Amino acid sequence: MEASNPEKAGATDAEIRNRTNLLFCISELRKYWSGKYLSDVTAQSSVEYRNIRTGVRWKNQTKESDSSKIRVTGTQSARRELEVLNSAIQRYAREKNLTAIRQAELPPKAQPRDEWLTYDEVARLLLACRGRRWDPEADDWIRDARGRLVIKDPYTRRRRAGIARFILLAAWTGTRHDSVLRLRWKKNDSAGYVSGDLRTLFRRGDREADTSKSRNPCRIPTSLQAHIRRWQENDDKRDLLNIVHQQNGTGYNAYIQITFKQIVKDAGLDPERITPHTLRHTCAHWMKNEGVPIWVAADYLSMTVETLENVYGSHTLDSHELVVDAFAHRKRQVSPDRRSNASAAPVTLRVPSDPGRSNGRGDRWTRDWRMSKRPNRRRTP
Repeated sequence: MEASNPEKAGATDAEIRNRTNLLFCISELRKYWSGKYLSDVTAQSSVEYRNIRTGVRWKNQTKESDSSKIRVTGTQSARRELEVLNSAIQRYAREKNLTAIRQAELPPKAQPRDEWLTYDEVARLLLACRGRRWDPEADDWIRDARGRLVIKDPYTRRRRAGIARFILLAAWTGTRHDSVLRLRWKKNDSAGYVSGDLRTLFRRGDREADTSKSRNPCRIPTSLQAHIRRWQENDDKRDLLNIVHQQNGTGYNAYIQITFKQIVKDAGLDPERITPHTLRHTCAHWMKNEGVPIWVAADYLSMTVETLENVYGSHTLDSHELVVDAFAHRKRQVSPDRRSNASAAPVTLRVPSDPGRSNGRGDRWTRDWRMSKRPNRRRTP
């Protein structure tokens, strides 16, 4: 098994990271499968490999590490490595024109994460970028004896200014973190950019090849356009190219996980559960709670409706307010012995004949995705 080198073709940071992860998977697979034949790929050998790989201490975890913070590999790591093995087997079968091949048995796939943030929690992240620290016990920002806010040093605030831009763009557009970090001010062929009127966000360059992760353009919310306009005025004075940049003006060439975890911790949130990708989940839930039709939300996030329903479309208790409101405003039922001679009309649920199509009034959205925070709000016809 070999992995091609994408650095020669001007690969992005995400592609380089994917290649590094692929090489790691291949090195782990060789420890067990080296010297074996295709006939040795059975369900029993797959389970044996999973048991060997599960519970192994990470390489960056030393023996002196705190026992409560020690991280070990799980079944999903073994699943990812066996997926690489199956891909190699399929590629070999295509080259040799094999009609019958064996596949490794994969462990069950874990449930997707459903972490998302509220408007207040995103506001806390932005204030943490400005140097504030949250006190979970007091449920307020940390203050000194005189009641003044405790702010971090100016260097830390300047270093986090670029991350604040990232949070706003990722939360309000749902763009993946790698595409946000590579955004440019002017139109180009190798990275995403914003239009001249600051109303449209192009997630990839004009000549940039699309991958399995679709990156279609999207409209920029009006509230975010004001921030982008202010950023553009400041960056034009310094003749900067990257929208999200460090304090010296250069873009983020590495992953921002370390700095992002520090910001999440200062905001009083769990850094082990809140990641940059959580902001994409947040955008999906915000649109769901505001009653955006599911097919419009999927197109805005540049994904299929099935993915949006399966990964990002889990329901929360906030959606049950519609049921509570429906029962609170229901008409009182008359007992059978007090009914008039006219039979009462049965109560029916209105469901469109074709669930995949809309009748112009959002039937499918009403059935699946109506998560408005204000159920009493009426829409004008």
